[in-house]
Amino acid sequence: MHEIDVVIIGGGAAGVAAASRLAAAALSVLVLEARDRSGGRAWTKHTGGFPLDLGCGWLHSADENEWSAIAKKLGFEIDPTPPPWARPACQIGFSAEDQEDFGTAWNRFYARLEEAAAQAVDRPAAEFLVPNCRWNGLLNAISSYINGVELDQLSVSDHSLYHDTGVNWRIIRGYGALIEAYFPSGIAVELGSPVTLIDHSGKRLRIVTPLGQVSAKTAIITVPPSILACESLRFHPPLYEKLDAADALPLGLANKVFLRVDDAAELPQGTRLFGAIDRAGPAAIIYDRLEGRLSKDTLAENSRAGWSRRVMDHSRVSQSIRSRRCWDMTCENNYTQSQNLPGEEILLRADRTLCESRSVGCACSTR
Repeated sequence: MHEIDVVIIGGGAAGVAAASRLAAAALSVLVLEARDRSGGRAWTKHTGGFPLDLGCGWLHSADENEWSAIAKKLGFEIDPTPPPWARPACQIGFSAEDQEDFGTAWNRFYARLEEAAAQAVDRPAAEFLVPNCRWNGLLNAISSYINGVELDQLSVSDHSLYHDTGVNWRIIRGYGALIEAYFPSGIAVELGSPVTLIDHSGKRLRIVTPLGQVSAKTAIITVPPSILACESLRFHPPLYEKLDAADALPLGLANKVFLRVDDAAELPQGTRLFGAIDRAGPAAIIYDRLEGRLSKDTLAENSRAGWSRRVMDHSRVSQSIRSRRCWDMTCENNYTQSQNLPGEEILLRADRTLCESRSVGCACSTR
């Protein structure tokens, strides 16, 4: 059994940051990561010479985000172009008047959420929709990719705790590439080593993986709360309060779908396109990512809760897009990839934790 001072469980952003902080300490440190790569929910895949973020891709609150400073330190170029959602959408099927009307409904809805957050009792955000408002479907759809859940699953109290400066940047070489590059070279890491048990009954921790056991003085646990809640990682003796806390703080789901477009010239660059704007349905953002050149590749991001499955049927995706249910398509100057699937050129990722977005506390739960 290996004897280590500090074991870091999870090689995502938090695990990599912890490893970097401990790199200069006079301690033996080991990172145990279940995947065959580091980065967690950040994963940059290179295809055709272009980086594509399969997981997270935005530096939110970038003017305060620690990863902005790290990117500059490591020589990663940052794209400060304002995000698509900060600009008006294309008026095809969504007139300027309707966009203004929707913007008013949006501002009033979130103002009601702010007022409700001051109340002692938490409630689902959906309760603050105006009955029969024509924009309820679109508000719900957009929440599904902003928050990773629909409004009936969004805690008003938890939403009010989200800090956002409104500054959003991207990393040209990829968010996942940045986190991977930040992993300190002097720290040992074992990939493909999911931790299944932490036995804290003795003087030292006994950490069990399929590849063997490790003895440690201290463990830093950086896995998603969903891993703790489902007890894929168990504790002995059990830590029931920790499990309850993890179960009350799930992460939203933001699936990404990748499409290949035959004629990119048909898609206005640097703006958004909406499908049907008055019915609930899949919400999508599509980015054209070839730095000003006409491209046949686009990226679609979908986080409709109804599609939150480990394996998604690509025929349902294409059918939903063709039916013009409520979705939002954004064309941007970035990089993409696509991969062929039978019948449609759509790439679907089934990594549940890779698709998880920010935490969304359960409404009316005790936290």
